[in-house]
Amino acid sequence: MTGSAFTGEQFDAIYPDGIGGHYWNHARNRIIVRFLRKYKRSKDRILEIGCGRGVVVEYLRAAGINCVGVELGDVKPFPGVRDFVFAGKDAFALPAELRQNIDTILLMDVIEHLENPRAFLDEIRKSFVKARHILVTVPARQELWTNYDDYNGHFRRYNLRMIHDLCADDLRLTKSGYFNHMLYPVFWIFARLVKKRATVIRAPKGRTVILHRILSFILQSDFALIPAHMPGTSLIALFEAGR
Repeated sequence: MTGSAFTGEQFDAIYPDGIGGHYWNHARNRIIVRFLRKYKRSKDRILEIGCGRGVVVEYLRAAGINCVGVELGDVKPFPGVRDFVFAGKDAFALPAELRQNIDTILLMDVIEHLENPRAFLDEIRKSFVKARHILVTVPARQELWTNYDDYNGHFRRYNLRMIHDLCADDLRLTKSGYFNHMLYPVFWIFARLVKKRATVIRAPKGRTVILHRILSFILQSDFALIPAHMPGTSLIALFEAGR
């Protein structure tokens, strides 16, 4: 994963304390849990590669899911997951005993930072020989590209065809679809008219926590009710590896 790690400035901008309460992160975490349970992966031993400070790991563990994380960048994990996040570590250099006991890999908004994601998926299958599933989320729709993507070092925003193109002879696509459909027109306006987005994400505080919970509920409802083939600002996909 050389070259894919965030800088300290980027981590501070995207993962401040309390960021798990931000509507986007809160909704995505709930969607991830729902997805894992629906496809019977919630009892797996799970590793999140590129976990940042552990916003997903923290939420999944609170939901009773056995998840640990690894982050190539030099980060300070959130206090609640310090014992479950391997910071400053390459996933492929983790102890063999750990790598050989992982059932499912999470790549939560990771592969858009990689120029060659197919090679990365190949390396995962070689290094995590018992991992039968890989769950991926990515930013979606190239027409929504803004300065935010530039700032965060994205190579691309994905569509359904591009996700399908990541399949290989021993890697099948089980399910894929867009989510955050309701954000699409907002992001489109920023991409086409405003042409600029804020690159710093602030954690909700005080009364804004309630607003973020409401917005999170709306996005969770969006995921449950709007057909997955309709464009959204994010995309989720579950791959199954055949050994």
